[in-house]
Amino acid sequence: MPEGHALGADVEEGYGTDHEVAAKEAVALFKRLDNGLCGKKRRAYEKGVDRLGIQGMAMRSYASQDEELHVEAFVLRMKDKGKVREFFELRREPAGLAGLAEGPEIEARAGNAACFVMPGPERPEDAEEEERWQDRLRGTACSAYDDEVLVSVTSAEVGGPHTEAVADLVEKQLRHIGSPGEYG
Repeated sequence: MPEGHALGADVEEGYGTDHEVAAKEAVALFKRLDNGLCGKKRRAYEKGVDRLGIQGMAMRSYASQDEELHVEAFVLRMKDKGKVREFFELRREPAGLAGLAEGPEIEARAGNAACFVMPGPERPEDAEEEERWQDRLRGTACSAYDDEVLVSVTSAEVGGPHTEAVADLVEKQLRHIGSPGEYG
């Protein structure tokens, strides 16, 4: 649990705040994310999910104690390192195409990580509007991988951008996965 945080709201699909699923259920979950594809495209998508070699997935949500940041973290394990990179690139591509601004770097994972900032409200020049601006919802999405593991974190933020905190959470999660007994 990151310092200054507690378990957050339930992760979608009714999994609670801290859950893991085996390969079969993780594959089924990804297949439900077909974004309304029909016919050949849906079947091709499902075959692509099957080829990933998903071994399981863990999920957890966090909320900062000041309630300004809510984060959902997903850790996906696959059989093949090459498939992990392929899946990472597949997830990164739409963010670039959508024109999302690049977020903070995860320095220790150069080339293996990407963060994007969801479009948020522009900061007003009028001081009277500043307080309402602080209460507007923003978001950050980061993904990174190491060996057979992909970590994906999305956030909902108010009270100013929290992009660095989200990137730091991804870095800490990868360090914990790489050296679970040494994590502090």
